[in-house]
Amino acid sequence: MKFAKDLANESIPEWRKAYINYKGLKKKIKLIEKYRKAKERKAAIELDRAFQGFDADSDPEIPRPAIYKTDTAATTEWRWPWNVWTHADNATLDRQPSFPHSLIRRLSSRFNNDETEMYRVPSHPASVRSSATLSVLEEVLLHASEPERQFFAMLNGELDKVSRFYNEKEQEARTKLEALKIQMQLIAEYGRRLLEVGATDPAQRPFYNDESRHDHWFNRLQPHRFSHQLPAPFQLPQLSSTVDYTADHHVSYNVARSRLKKAITEFYRSLTFLSSYKILNEKGFQKILKKFDKTAGWKASPLYTQRMKKYHWVTSEDLQNIIKETETLYINEFADGHRRRGMRKLRVPEKQEDYNSTTLRIGLFIGIAIPMLLRSLQLGFDPKTAKQLPNVETNMHIYACFSLPILFCLGFALNLVIWHKNRISYKFIFELDPRHNLDYHQFGELPSFLLLVQSIMMYIDFSQVFAPTIPSELCPLILFVILVAIMLCPFNILYCSARKWLAVALGRILLSGLFRVEFRDFFIADELNSLAYSLWTLSYFFCAYSWRWLDLESNCSISLMWYTPLIASLPPWWRLLQCLRRYRDSSELVHLANALKYTSSIVATIIGAVRKSHPNSAITILWILASLINSCYTSVWDIKMDWGLLQPSSQNLLLRDELVFHKATYYLASILDVCLRFAWVTNLMRMRLNGDILAFILAAMEACRRIQWNVFRLENEHLNNCGQYRAIKEIPLPFALNEQIKTIDPPDDSNGHTPSTNGVNGRATPPTPIPIRVESPAANVEPSWVVPTMTPSRHASSYGYESPYNGSFYGRRDFESRRDRDETSKEAASMSQPITTFENVLTRIRSFGTAGVESDGSDTEREDDDDDEDEYDEYDSNDNTGGEHHHAI
Repeated sequence: MKFAKDLANESIPEWRKAYINYKGLKKKIKLIEKYRKAKERKAAIELDRAFQGFDADSDPEIPRPAIYKTDTAATTEWRWPWNVWTHADNATLDRQPSFPHSLIRRLSSRFNNDETEMYRVPSHPASVRSSATLSVLEEVLLHASEPERQFFAMLNGELDKVSRFYNEKEQEARTKLEALKIQMQLIAEYGRRLLEVGATDPAQRPFYNDESRHDHWFNRLQPHRFSHQLPAPFQLPQLSSTVDYTADHHVSYNVARSRLKKAITEFYRSLTFLSSYKILNEKGFQKILKKFDKTAGWKASPLYTQRMKKYHWVTSEDLQNIIKETETLYINEFADGHRRRGMRKLRVPEKQEDYNSTTLRIGLFIGIAIPMLLRSLQLGFDPKTAKQLPNVETNMHIYACFSLPILFCLGFALNLVIWHKNRISYKFIFELDPRHNLDYHQFGELPSFLLLVQSIMMYIDFSQVFAPTIPSELCPLILFVILVAIMLCPFNILYCSARKWLAVALGRILLSGLFRVEFRDFFIADELNSLAYSLWTLSYFFCAYSWRWLDLESNCSISLMWYTPLIASLPPWWRLLQCLRRYRDSSELVHLANALKYTSSIVATIIGAVRKSHPNSAITILWILASLINSCYTSVWDIKMDWGLLQPSSQNLLLRDELVFHKATYYLASILDVCLRFAWVTNLMRMRLNGDILAFILAAMEACRRIQWNVFRLENEHLNNCGQYRAIKEIPLPFALNEQIKTIDPPDDSNGHTPSTNGVNGRATPPTPIPIRVESPAANVEPSWVVPTMTPSRHASSYGYESPYNGSFYGRRDFESRRDRDETSKEAASMSQPITTFENVLTRIRSFGTAGVESDGSDTEREDDDDDEDEYDEYDSNDNTGGEHHHAI
């Protein structure tokens, strides 16, 4: 495989701008090759003319000398920035510049004539830098051709860009490692103080009655387990006086410890990213220099390698030391010193699973389901079936309700394939666990199985093969029970963790407005907007069984089910609450504009339902007006805000500068999105089509529109992360510090560059030292993590990024507005109150009395899993249809 493909496949997608521009450099080499061939053709023409003149002046009796047999002493070959020329050639071609003899002697003495010696990189230390080496390279470039000088100018720019980015990230890693060490010391001190309090009164130690567990916990908190010492004098973190300290402090301690464990794990992952970045770029420079040597006909690799060795990122071993120190920190604290166990939990396993069996099952499920589904539909629309089954129309409503989400999930699996093939980091955007998540092969297995189950039940219903044992009225209930049982199955089968992840996401949507809105919250809520048909048609199912399938035409008519428009309005209502919550948290007006969009959707839905139950011309006109406003509003929002298109200053007409797909794809998708937004117009046409069938077709079209919308929405979010070089999930830290922390100055390259002070592409990098303080104004502070409080901290920094010493390593990712500024909220004002010291907290703890609170252990996040079985081994022992450690999307 060519290196360009390796670079595309192995690079961090969010950092791709910071990698060496290998393709651009290859284009420069092609220009060199084109220039060289032109010079060869010109030289051949000049030689031919010269020998033609020689033939005309010479005596025909004298034999013509051999052209290619010349005296070695008189015609010595040179291989330099020009092609192979001889002394005679240079004398003939007056336009060809001559090469200085002093330079030839210097280069000849350095590089002999052995080809292998020319490619060999000098092995002397990087600290020994010869000024003659650089002067030789510069002198060579003075006599090089213009394309070659352009190549090296671009190569120098790429070298500086990589150096700046690497040095910035390495300095950031040093700072974060210092923060982690301090946080580890603070948690150890916190646990030791709690143990001292518990030791004074046995009644205050309800959780650890067993002496062995008490000693085990205490030994893990010993200070000698940490190599880093706090700066002296150092003040322990101060905790809020408004916190109720009568709660279970052991649970709070475990929460803090679990958060720190996750922070170290994610920090280690960022180090592996940086190490991979360094290796790929080093390989890229080697490959492109090798191509240049082959094309230009002279050896620049040894000279330029010496130049590269003057850069910090090429020769430094600091990153490896940081990685080793992080491994030691994690292993000693969270793996009881067992390196193998600790590294299995710390590293992200390389997924080399064989998905052939999964793909085979998906193919079998869909291959059986589609013919059976088509046959069932044929039977369902057969007039003979309607005579045998008088309630077949209601059954079709119920089956349509169940089938739409299943088909939509299969379409979402297609989204995953597109994102994966185009290296769009959907797993990072959805904040999935990088160690345990579903591959796109696995995601499609469960919906394809559910589709098979439904097609079987539909065939049993309409064909009456098991009648009267299984009557038609019982088939929808059996299907409903099977679907619910599969989705709520508590056993470790059928991707249990994925289903749990989805259940939690749906629960957060049901309680919209009570939590901070994450990307998955509003993304899945948007998906539900396109599945509103299934929500309100589900009322047919409950209505039919509540009336025991008696006289359904009069009892379950749409005009009687007044609550259906309210059910259909639930998805936009949830999104409206999320927008209001985001406005409350960030005070950004864009969220109010988005809330107005969903308000128009609610109004259009309710008026449309009223039109169906009480049709008249006035209601129809009002419905058309509301639907027209909503369709225009949502269409513009889709293309402009969600997809980031319609940028007037873009180099791509009415698109944006950065595109993942072909330009024509965006134009076609935009037109199709607008057309599908206005698909409701078909209701006004006098079509010879059943209204219920038309409603399902329109619902399916809306589902297809949403699947298309998903592709470009995630693409836009991914490009936003690439623009900000975000590749790691933010992890809140337990403690907020109020001390000046020692900072590390960025490494200076020996050639005068100070890469860390200038970000890639001109982005400003925070200078040092970095002051870290808790006592900042309320307008610049967000809730800080303090034990035992549970609110993550986000401190505004004057440098436009978040300090790792405060509540989080990585800046907030504001997905909807895509603005990288810290939020201010009412919680921030409430948290910036007078605070008490750690000793005051301990005084309150000692005054608890004899009442103890035991931990119920229900919250998996609160319990530290240091003593559990190895998660990596469980990961390898998944069942055939998925394992426990897979998270859905």
